[in-house]
Amino acid sequence: MKKKKIPIEKIEKKKSHNVTLSKTRNGLIKKAWEFSILSSASVGVLVISVAGHHYTYGFPSLDFVVDQFFSRTTVGPSTLTTGSSSFVFVDDQFLAS
Repeated sequence: MKKKKIPIEKIEKKKSHNVTLSKTRNGLIKKAWEFSILSSASVGVLVISVAGHHYTYGFPSLDFVVDQFFSRTTVGPSTLTTGSSSFVFVDDQFLAS
């Protein structure tokens, strides 16, 4: 049986929204965990729900990943550069450039 494709749009029903947030958050953290184990990479995930609840995952720890990220980062007026990657801050989002 195929999975049904759903459109990516805001979910208005509160119960459906909470279930989707929980399942997606758990799936994201599981994928981050798998990626960190398979690649031995430092990985950090921070999710803040609309209700203000914080959910984090970090390997080896979120503090270590954040410290490592900012210790190798130079911040310009609207561009963030880390090593060979560059991100531009546009409309409250970092976009890879």
